[in-house]
Order: sequence, then structure tokens, then C-alpha cells
Amino acid sequence: MLALCIALASTGHARAQTRHEPPPEALQFFQSGRDHYQHGRYREAAIDLERALALDPASPTLLYNLGRVYELLGDAERAAGYYRSYVRVLPEGEGSEDERAEVQAAITRLEGAAAHGELVQPPPDGDDAHAPDLRPAYVRVRGVVDLPFWVTLASGGGLLLGGGALGIVALSNHSNATGLVLRAPGDADRRQSLLDKSRHLALGADLVMGVGVAALIASGLLYLLRQRTVEVLPGTTADGRGASLTLRLTR
Repeated sequence: MLALCIALASTGHARAQTRHEPPPEALQFFQSGRDHYQHGRYREAAIDLERALALDPASPTLLYNLGRVYELLGDAERAAGYYRSYVRVLPEGEGSEDERAEVQAAITRLEGAAAHGELVQPPPDGDDAHAPDLRPAYVRVRGVVDLPFWVTLASGGGLLLGGGALGIVALSNHSNATGLVLRAPGDADRRQSLLDKSRHLALGADLVMGVGVAALIASGLLYLLRQRTVEVLPGTTADGRGASLTLRLTR
């Protein structure tokens, strides 16, 4: 997960400066556009990314993705327009000049293609450092918090508390027995009764606490030995200047 976060944060158009959540509706359209892009439905991807941009108009990532999608669709004018908007909102910072120069070169190429009525030939993804990453990443993580886990954990905690209470009562009876002064004929029997009771309570406390510890261990094993799949969705911050990650449980 840490490596994935570093990889996403290091892309040129996704420099994180402040962490804000994008509008939920914009994120939904972004996810839908990502799915269309992944399956080669660039026209549908452009529609959903346009909707996301209407809700999050200052997002450099959305602007660049739209430029890229329209470039893949062969629409040089629209692609160049979105790239120009991307350059305008690109924040100043280390490495931004190189990035600005690369995007400007793409704009020049697109403007030339549009002027001559030629179809756009986008560069291969491998040579495009700013290609939009609309695909989800699936990560297997350990730790499942569900009903069996909570039941086992609560049972173990309750048993430990119950065993502790029995132990306190056993100690109290033993203290009363050892502090009893033998004055009357029945005091010896009473003392022995208190001692027997304290031993029984102590044994019960040990048993209950042992079961409680076993239940806590079982809850830990239930948590650690099972795995679940989390979908990591790349997105943008509310001000459009940084990257955000949304984690969604898939199984």
C-alpha cells in the first residue's frame, strides 16, 4: 500500500499539496469514466469525465485526462483545448516547467494536426509520462472485522472480566478465613468453609480466565489469518492540485 501511494503521488499531474476529498458526485463520474476508459469506450469516458469536471472544474487531473481521451478519439481541437486549460491551472513547483513544456509540445502537435485536418496520432502510452491512470488497483490485505470476530472478541473480554471478579471474591473469602479468630466451637468449621469456598472460586476464576484468553487469541487469529480485497481508486483533491486515494472493499 505504501509503495502504491508513493507511485501515485509521484506522477507529474498528481502532486499532493493539501489533502481534501473531491466532491462525491465528481468521484463517482470519475470512477465511471475510468471503467469506460479501461474497456476502450473513450466516447463514454469523455462524457463522464466532462460531468466530473463540471463538479470539480479546477482539477488538473480531470483536465489532462479529458485532453488525453479526446486525443485518443482523434479530436485535436478539443484535446488541445483541455491541455491548454491544464497548463493554466498547473501549480507552480519543482518540475512543473518540464511538465509544462511537455504538454505545450503536445498542444503544438495537436494544433498542427487540426490546422491540416489530419487525424491525431497519439503517442504510445509507454512514451506518455502523463497518461491518465484510470484503472483500479486491487490489493490483498489481511484483517477481517466481521460478526465472528466481534463475538469472539467480546466473549473473551467478558470472560476475562468475569474471571477477574471471581478471583476478587476468592481473595476476599481467603482473607476473611485467615483473619477469623477462633473463639466459638463453630469458628473452625466456618473458617474451613471459607477456605474451601475461596479455593473453589479461585479454580473457577482460573478456568474462566483461561477460556477468556483462548477466546481473545481466537479473535486475533480470526482477524489475522483471513484476507480481503480492497480496490484502490485514484482521484484528485477538491482543489484539483493533489492526489487522493479511495479504498473500497470488494470482498
